[in-house]
Amino acid sequence: QVVIFKDVFNNEIKLHVHHFSAPFKAGQMLKLKIVRIKKGLVYLSEPGLDEDFSGMKVGASYPFEIIDLINLPAKRSYFIIISAEGKKYKIRHKYYEKYGFSIGQAITCKLIKLGKELILEPEHPFYKVSEYYDFEIVGEDLLPKYPFGEKRVWILRNDYGKNVIIPDRSKEVLRTGKINCRIKDIRKGSLKLTFR
Repeated sequence: QVVIFKDVFNNEIKLHVHHFSAPFKAGQMLKLKIVRIKKGLVYLSEPGLDEDFSGMKVGASYPFEIIDLINLPAKRSYFIIISAEGKKYKIRHKYYEKYGFSIGQAITCKLIKLGKELILEPEHPFYKVSEYYDFEIVGEDLLPKYPFGEKRVWILRNDYGKNVIIPDRSKEVLRTGKINCRIKDIRKGSLKLTFR
């Protein structure tokens, strides 16, 4: 079930009903936090979620516990996590579906900045940033190259998320079926790789 709110421009905004502990009536005014505005649409923070990053440093890691998995409108699912201080946050389920997370599990998240947005990036269950790993090449493809032309890429197997696409380098490497890459970064569960 969802609660439908309307903003001053008469746009409908839906929030999951289970976050509201107190009963309310249609037409009632509530004070809710705006977390972002995208393409003219207003996004509200779920009531009961702090999403308060004050006192936290970008690039630092913090311990959390997964306490819930919620389904929101527009087919969006989130893990609800709680900090040692009792503050609640949400992380998008689809980015970390292959991490094998479960309710009650303790995880470590790094606070990162994506554009103007602060998000919590869970520690990867296998890959570590700055370490080298062998990746299996599972295919080749041609992608559009801005502003004109195409570029050939390799598709690398990733058992913990989306396969990784990188520019091709050597036919010798392609024949071996594997390539050794360094994990440069991990954002929203997606691996950013560099060559050795």
